[in-house]
Amino acid sequence: MTRRIIPFTALVLAGALSFGPSALTPAAAQGLGSSFDADQAREAVKTGRTVPLARIQQDLRKRYGGSMMDADLYAKSGGSSEYSIKWIDRDGRRLIILVDAQSGRVVRESRG
Repeated sequence: MTRRIIPFTALVLAGALSFGPSALTPAAAQGLGSSFDADQAREAVKTGRTVPLARIQQDLRKRYGGSMMDADLYAKSGGSSEYSIKWIDRDGRRLIILVDAQSGRVVRESRG
């Protein structure tokens, strides 16, 4: 019985790893599309299609306290985009906050 479990476990682990880290990201699970690279994000801010991340960070600091751990800008269907932001609030809780990149409005938050 043990001989069957070890190969099966190795097979499952190898299959999970073959998808790569991007297949299991919170953004992918939330239905977000591809992420912007740094040049694309700068261009989107420069042309006024997105609110600068620094401004959103200030708004989140006022609302939640704490600080940002990480942020990514993702394309959505229909040409819109959202920031996916990992945040630690004033009480030390970890949050994942989705922010509409055009308006700066918080769309959704979850414990992360």
